Amino acid sequence: MTEQELAQQNKILEINTGSTLYGTRTPKSDNDRVGVFIANWDYYVGLKEVRIVDSSKQVKDKGGRNTKDSEDCSYYELREYIKLARQGNPNILETLFVDTGNIIHISPIGRKLLRDKHLFVSQSIKQRYLGYAYSQRHK
Repeated sequence: MTEQELAQQNKILEINTGSTLYGTRTPKSDNDRVGVFIANWDYYVGLKEVRIVDSSKQVKDKGGRNTKDSEDCSYYELREYIKLARQGNPNILETLFVDTGNIIHISPIGRKLLRDKHLFVSQSIKQRYLGYAYSQRHK
């Protein structure tokens, strides 16, 4: 089984992100998604490891920019997702506060993850968000 198949078969959450999530999507926008999955037993007790599975499909225009046919899709193994959320990663934290209209797939475990989002928010994320905003401003 490939890692892409593993992520698809064991996903607990998949959401729209990017312009779709923010309501700024245009007919030329690409598709952005983030998912969370639980790896199989042998990844927990064996020597296998998976943290992030990239299932992106890049279709570029002549200028090298993504087209509407492009998909940026990352699936995070649950432990990696929780680690990043606990660290206050802005790209991960935004997925915990998604509206139901942007949820593509959710399992009972995914519902619990979203329901317990308050466990990942603290005063310590302030610096992360300020740093993230600063880096985006300078792009």
